[in-house]
Amino acid sequence: MKILKSLLFYPMMLIRGLFLRIVHLLAGLCVLGLIISFFLDNVPINSSFVFLIIGSLLEALAYFYDVILIKLNPTDNELILQQ
Repeated sequence: MKILKSLLFYPMMLIRGLFLRIVHLLAGLCVLGLIISFFLDNVPINSSFVFLIIGSLLEALAYFYDVILIKLNPTDNELILQQ
C-alpha cells in the first residue's frame, strides 16, 4: 500500500505548484468575469451564476488537492502545505 501511495504522492507533489497556480488563475478570471457581468447591461443573470459556480468549484478543487496530498503522504512525518 505504501508503494501505491508513493506512486501517487510524489508526482502529485511535483506538479502541485503549477497546478495550484493554474487553478487559482482560472478562479480569479471567473471572479473577474462575474464582476464584469454585473456592470454590463445585456448579460443574462445565468452567466453570472455560472462564473460564480465555476470559480467556487475551482477553489474547492485547489483545497481538496492539498487534502488528498496530506492523505496520500507515504511517510509518517507531518506534511505542511503552504498556499
